[in-house]
Amino acid sequence: MLRRADAEEDLYAGFDEEVHPAFDTRTLAVDEAFQEAVQSSHGRRPPTSSGNVAGFRLATARGSTAMRRGVGTAGGRPVTGGEMARPVTAVRGAGFQGGSSGGSGTGAGAIFDPLNQAKTSPIVTLQLKDENDPKEKIKTMEARINTLVEESARDASKRNFKLALEKAKEAASRDRQLVKQREQILPGSPANMELSFCARLNLALRYTDADMLNEALEIYQSIVQNRAFSNIGRLKLNMGNICFMQENFPKAVKFYRMALDQASCTSGWTVPNMQKDLRIKILKNIGTAFVKMGQFADAITSFEYIMAEKSDIQAALHLILCHYTLGDVDKMKRAFIKLLDVDSVSLEPTEMSGGPPRNDLLHKMEQKRKRDAEFIIMTAANLITPVTFPTAAEGYDWCIEQMKASANFSYLASDLELSKATSFLRKREFGKAIETLKSFEKRDNRNVSAANNLSFLYFMLDKRQAEKYADAAITVDKYNAAALVNKGNCCFSRGDFAQAKEYYSEALQVEAGCVEALFNIALSCERLKEREQALDYLFKFQAIVGLYPQALYKIGQQYHQASTLLLSDPDLLNKLGSVCENQLDDVQQAAHYHSEAVRHYPSSLSTLEWLGGYYAEVHAFDEAVRCFQKAQLVQPAEPKWPLYVGSCYMRSGQFDDALRCYEGVHRKFPENIDCLKMLVKITGDLELAEYEDYVARLKKVEKLKEARAQSGRTSGGRRRKAAQGSIRAPGTADAALAKVAQEASVPADVEFDDLDDDFLPL
Repeated sequence: MLRRADAEEDLYAGFDEEVHPAFDTRTLAVDEAFQEAVQSSHGRRPPTSSGNVAGFRLATARGSTAMRRGVGTAGGRPVTGGEMARPVTAVRGAGFQGGSSGGSGTGAGAIFDPLNQAKTSPIVTLQLKDENDPKEKIKTMEARINTLVEESARDASKRNFKLALEKAKEAASRDRQLVKQREQILPGSPANMELSFCARLNLALRYTDADMLNEALEIYQSIVQNRAFSNIGRLKLNMGNICFMQENFPKAVKFYRMALDQASCTSGWTVPNMQKDLRIKILKNIGTAFVKMGQFADAITSFEYIMAEKSDIQAALHLILCHYTLGDVDKMKRAFIKLLDVDSVSLEPTEMSGGPPRNDLLHKMEQKRKRDAEFIIMTAANLITPVTFPTAAEGYDWCIEQMKASANFSYLASDLELSKATSFLRKREFGKAIETLKSFEKRDNRNVSAANNLSFLYFMLDKRQAEKYADAAITVDKYNAAALVNKGNCCFSRGDFAQAKEYYSEALQVEAGCVEALFNIALSCERLKEREQALDYLFKFQAIVGLYPQALYKIGQQYHQASTLLLSDPDLLNKLGSVCENQLDDVQQAAHYHSEAVRHYPSSLSTLEWLGGYYAEVHAFDEAVRCFQKAQLVQPAEPKWPLYVGSCYMRSGQFDDALRCYEGVHRKFPENIDCLKMLVKITGDLELAEYEDYVARLKKVEKLKEARAQSGRTSGGRRRKAAQGSIRAPGTADAALAKVAQEASVPADVEFDDLDDDFLPL
């Protein structure tokens, strides 16, 4: 332990004594050499006239070597940024040198800069932005407008046109405010015309997306009339599109031609030869507008110009349609040949043999272009074949020969031959159809479509030949749904229903929406006595096709057969009633089936409610009262059943019975608002003394309900919800009960004399 005397000693004693002269800093302020060194760049002394000045003196006559080496070189030369310090000795230790680096730094404490960037790189200083600076305010507003335009375009790409239009309007409004503030804050400064053009153009595009064409056209006109904007020629094309959508075709043609005539415009936007694709699109729009106006000669001129510039498959189809309208057979043929000469870039399959299948976006686009081109060519061929030659067969033969001679679409000749056979089938010329398909099969025995068509044709003539061609189609493509259906039909025709069901099931696995397989498998299940599966398939078929008479007949037949076996099944009887009501629109037959269901199962609340609503609709109130009373016996804690009974008494004019019924409900359910409303109505109509009492009770219950709702308790709400069930009556009963529901929701302060007498509470 320390002694008390030691503890009382001064801990800082001796520190105020005179220090060593080398550490005395009191004389630095008057040291000229030190002050000159401090004021120089990076602490380096400027060159002196003396050649052997090694450093500066502190308060001692002897300075350290490190101090002298840190200020100057051994020869007295100053250290520059691009010159290494001259070493004092030639002997260096191995390893890391703590006081030097391989870069531009020299001496102890130098900055590590191996690339010498301190000399070449500018010194970046962080300057805080002044929010009150007018230029900064303008820049902030411009950034906000640009952000709104980008968000508007992004929302439009997501098809959220309403939000995109709101942001576009806000951007245009802020742009107008920016112009005014720029004139006030920075008078004479040039306006940001690019930003204004962008905001207005975006607003016009968003108006177009929202089908507000007049507003969009006004915005475009304001932009075009402003000479300060550049590159406004393209907007004439947008204005023409709007006029086209408005079916103002002459004005649309005018704007399209103005867009083409911008080559000499001073706006800077031109349509040079390098933009030939855009020129062709504009000409295509002009030709389409002429077609809309019925000026087929002018349209033909536009489309022929397009075909002369560049072969376009859509323009070729439009050219054929125009010649077809004018009845020019020779020009139709020439246009069809031009259609086949269209360049087929990316129309042929591009997958490498043996390589992995492609599923990228580019491949999908190529496949879509190929399908579109095939559809256009087949449409044009089917259009001109009946009119180019005396018979359609000759027309098909000519088109087939032209396709075979084509270098781009020769593979479509086989499809056109199948179309020729199909045309014979439509004309019920089965012999020619079979002959065409057989000749086609001899040339190409691996065509699935031909085999399927032959199987379908022979199914009506020779079942063996039909099965032969069905097997051939399955051999070529075992995942072809049509081939599997044809094979199943052959099995069904010879009585092998189980095998037919398997083929139909395979067809559904390949193509889930194959309606032929759905209907046929339902027939197979019916023959196999699998009625539940048959009904499932029939309902699926009906969901896809809609109201199909054969399917409805089969559904009814299945239920009828089941009802003959199980006459006492209430669920089946209720299902039959639903079919009669919803599918056959036979409410009386539905009521019969529901009555039979209640007879076998009298505790079915849903059936009793349906029957009660039906009887109330046909004004058979006694039967309706009996149905609701039976339901009340099954569910005595539910207030809606006696309320239904009271409403039946009201509608039948038995006001005394209705009053007694509602009074009984009120005694059992004193907080039921619907019951109190009916009591107020009856006592008011009959001018009874209890009227004021029931009005006061109704107001009290409503206030209590509001208080409970505010306090978060929902017990009263649940009771009211239980008392607000509606009668699900068929047909027009729903309309009457909807009327009652509307009348039951009137507030307490409304005069109840306006209520209808046939009020049915909810």
